[in-house]
Amino acid sequence: MLGPTSQSFSPAFFVQCLVIFHAAVGLSLVLTARQIRIVQFGFWTFTYVWMGLAPLAMLITGRFPWALFVDLDTAFRASTIIELGLLAYTVGVVLAQRSPKPTVDRLLPRALSRQFDSTKVVALAVLAVGISLVLLPRLGGLEAAFDTRVGAGDARSTLKEGVENSNFQLMRWAILVSIFWSMVALFRLRPLRSAPHIGLLLSMLLAAAVAMNVILNNPISMPRYWAGTVWLTLLFSLPLLRRVGPFRGAAAAVLLSAAVLFPYSDYFRYEETDIRIASVADQLSRNGDYDAYQQLGIGLYMVDDLGHSPSQALVVPFAWVPRSSWEGKPEALGQTIAAYAGYDFTNLSAPLWIESYVWGGFPVLVAVFVGLGWLSARLDQISWAVRHRDLAIAGCLIPALAIFQIFLLRGSLLPAIAPLALIITVPFLISSRPDEPSLSDHPPNAGNPS
Repeated sequence: MLGPTSQSFSPAFFVQCLVIFHAAVGLSLVLTARQIRIVQFGFWTFTYVWMGLAPLAMLITGRFPWALFVDLDTAFRASTIIELGLLAYTVGVVLAQRSPKPTVDRLLPRALSRQFDSTKVVALAVLAVGISLVLLPRLGGLEAAFDTRVGAGDARSTLKEGVENSNFQLMRWAILVSIFWSMVALFRLRPLRSAPHIGLLLSMLLAAAVAMNVILNNPISMPRYWAGTVWLTLLFSLPLLRRVGPFRGAAAAVLLSAAVLFPYSDYFRYEETDIRIASVADQLSRNGDYDAYQQLGIGLYMVDDLGHSPSQALVVPFAWVPRSSWEGKPEALGQTIAAYAGYDFTNLSAPLWIESYVWGGFPVLVAVFVGLGWLSARLDQISWAVRHRDLAIAGCLIPALAIFQIFLLRGSLLPAIAPLALIITVPFLISSRPDEPSLSDHPPNAGNPS
């Protein structure tokens, strides 16, 4: 067991302090920039709390959320890998903001210039609300919708009977994502329709979509990363938060909630949970919500014993292939690491740092985080350029990706692929090409690198 005295001067402790400093600088530059950088804000928020403060609390206190402890040498390696990923991410951001935009790079802003189509949005909303109302009784009704996480899962089992798990999860996510995008798109459309009868129709549909989201996408019965994506996307789609000042205030509140309030939401999600007010350090070092650092360390043990696994990377592009058609399809990496550690409960995280390291070591890790940094900066540039276009899908899709990436970073990637694919696909299905020039014809200002 790691003791607080020995940890105070260990190499792992000092590298972890460097990680926190790097993440704090990243957050400061994002929040003081003259442009809104919501995607980079999401990355640095996760890094600062889950890969910065939580690991430092574990190293100082000598406590970890789960049974298998991480020794000092492995903790040093884990902190070094985190910092290497941050350096690679920063390089990617700088490359995106300073390099000339190649021709192929125009595809991204052109695609995100698509605008919500009122006819398609209404059709999706009617379909999504109708299907949700039909399925709600089979899911246990309103009582199950606001039941604990376990109770809601038991209610869903009645709908799941006779359906392969992967197909069931895809159907479930299709409903949840459709009702989410119906609400967000109607929220954007309604103020722009001056005809009274059209405005009334959109208002009624919006009210129904909001009600169904409160029922189906609430943080009590649903995973918090998904409920957070739904409601924070709506929040950051408000016209007020397209201005730098108000965005900074909202972003600071989100950061504080992630560090202090997030773990206490467990009290409303499980039965017979003891309400115990603990210090922030105690929460960060004991709560399984912050197990990413420990899982990274155990993942390093696994790689040392079993070697790298490039086949694990195939799960990302081929997650949609059912296990009945893919013999030996890898499990989610978090489950694999938990099984390696001998845990009975295997629904644990696997941060992107260990995912990419398992795929192929340091070269793959660096390539993944450079690419992520580049994409983050480009999406932020597009989001800033489109802030005055109320119907552009970029104004809602990019905030959704910025919030949802917290789950991608925490991992595992496998269970995140289906909702991510739907989050990206649905806006394109309910939009059309704009009459005005696309963003690729007027490249956004790069601004100062963060």
